[in-house]
Amino acid sequence: MAIIYVAGDLFHRSQSFSALAHGCNCAGKMGRGIAVAFRKQFPAMYRDYQQSCQIGAFVPGNTYPWRDGHQWIYNLATHGHWRSTAKLEYVHAALSVMMLHARDQKVREIALPRIGAGLGGLSWDDVRAALARYQDAKTDLIVFETYTADTAAIHRETVGTPRHPMAKSLGAGS
Repeated sequence: MAIIYVAGDLFHRSQSFSALAHGCNCAGKMGRGIAVAFRKQFPAMYRDYQQSCQIGAFVPGNTYPWRDGHQWIYNLATHGHWRSTAKLEYVHAALSVMMLHARDQKVREIALPRIGAGLGGLSWDDVRAALARYQDAKTDLIVFETYTADTAAIHRETVGTPRHPMAKSLGAGS
């Protein structure tokens, strides 16, 4: 597996990826940051996520996987409330749950932003180290490290060997 760091807009070619992931809270709100784009792009997912939060099923460190036809959406519980900051232990736990689910569902690659490091307030270096734990998994991670409006992914760095065609094309710098 590889972790491929790119610049670009996660949603520019989002349907090209087997799965998308993002960090979110457990209060049922997606009102800031990239969570707003996920809420708008997947309104049914947002309604299901809200229900999961309301009944207490979505807790910090958990992952709420949601299927949209051929694509998985992973909501990673990186912080408890939208007013609080993310916690690195929640990021570790949520990533672990996501990667187990991805393995079981044979997900080829997951595209995600800098989870927990934007509005979540965590150090990107710490989160990047958490991601590095998965460089030997069967699922490639494509991390949109830098946002560039309305552009496809531009390769920046690859750690490991990409296994799947979409990841290989990004890892080659195309």
